[in-house]
Amino acid sequence: SITEEQLLEVFSEKVESTPNIQIFPMKGDRSSSGLLQFDSVETALNALMLCNHMLIKNPTGKAPYTMKLCFSSNRYPVNMNRERDYSNNKMKHDEDKDSENEDQQEME
Repeated sequence: SITEEQLLEVFSEKVESTPNIQIFPMKGDRSSSGLLQFDSVETALNALMLCNHMLIKNPTGKAPYTMKLCFSSNRYPVNMNRERDYSNNKMKHDEDKDSENEDQQEME
């Protein structure tokens, strides 16, 4: 199986940054999975672009490992503008309330 040292070597060489690595227990000897955590989304994206589908030597097998990377859905924001969109909606909503209050005052 692939080792943490092999991964650290790949990322320090290609990305010039080393992630926190957590290798999950293996279900078999043909593949493994884990979690890589980088300091920033930008660094993670660079690692994905530079290292995805990279071949890594397999000292005990005939074929090399193919490293497949992707973002973890629970750590990556789905809509990076969500907070801004919410505040814009809230501002619009507050403006609507203000205009309703003005309309009510004019009626009185």
